[in-house]
Amino acid sequence: MVYRMMEVLGKSFEYNKQAISLNPSHWLYWLNAGLTLQMLGEYDESERYQRKVMDLNPAVDDTYWYILKIYSLKGEIEKAKEFSKLHMEFIDRSYANLMTSHIEMLVGNFEEAIQINEAN
Repeated sequence: MVYRMMEVLGKSFEYNKQAISLNPSHWLYWLNAGLTLQMLGEYDESERYQRKVMDLNPAVDDTYWYILKIYSLKGEIEKAKEFSKLHMEFIDRSYANLMTSHIEMLVGNFEEAIQINEAN
């Protein structure tokens, strides 16, 4: 995480890959590696890592947010909406509303985004 915060992303990813090889069932290493890949612009690979987090620990809210962000960075807004609908049951309600509001902002539905936020 320190390397990622310093924006030494290659080193950060290598560190997390090594941590995964030592403990492949620890979701946090997969999450951090996936976030680093996202910062490197490796969106498809980042999504693969984040989905592994979902397999290991579906209760980790952040991974759902990171996947939605990947879709938005790729311009795949409809895919983001569908993903959000499919996984709402795993996400805290206020966090789910934040995600839904974010998607509405991305497509220019600002009034809808405000209504979602105010209803929260």
